[in-house]
Amino acid sequence: MAVLAADLSERAKIHVNSIIINEENAADVLGDGSVSYDIENDSLILKDAQLSVIRTEGDLTIVLQGQNCIANTDGMAIDVKGNLTVIGEGSLEAEGVGYGIYSGDNLSISENANVSVKVNSGFVDCYGIYSYMDMNIGENAVVTVEMGAAPKNCYGIYSYDDLTIGDNAV
Repeated sequence: MAVLAADLSERAKIHVNSIIINEENAADVLGDGSVSYDIENDSLILKDAQLSVIRTEGDLTIVLQGQNCIANTDGMAIDVKGNLTVIGEGSLEAEGVGYGIYSGDNLSISENANVSVKVNSGFVDCYGIYSYMDMNIGENAVVTVEMGAAPKNCYGIYSYDDLTIGDNAV
């Protein structure tokens, strides 16, 4: 569902670092050309971005262009309570504590996206990439996960429901 400029204020807030995306800053969220929000396609576009966190209570599509990095020393790099889709010809390095990438619903990484996750943990459990529902990694996506030591359980890729890896994904 496309979100139009007139109702972007009704969409679940998207936080990039400490900035909430709105109609005024959507074209250049951080003021450096590295993050924009495509209102018509309801997509967050990262272009050689260096970030600390992305959060939203709703669904989110992230389009990767160039080399992107999200490093959060206090928690998750990406925290999406709804569906999360990561696509694009670019790459993403996501580093977090406890979780690298979290989706509270379905998660998809595809369309040539190259995603590398590193998790450092001080928690009992840690997850590189976590999906509360189904997870699909496909369409030439490349995903790598590096886990730090945890006192109890570490899961590189965890899907509460179905996990599908296919379509030339590695």
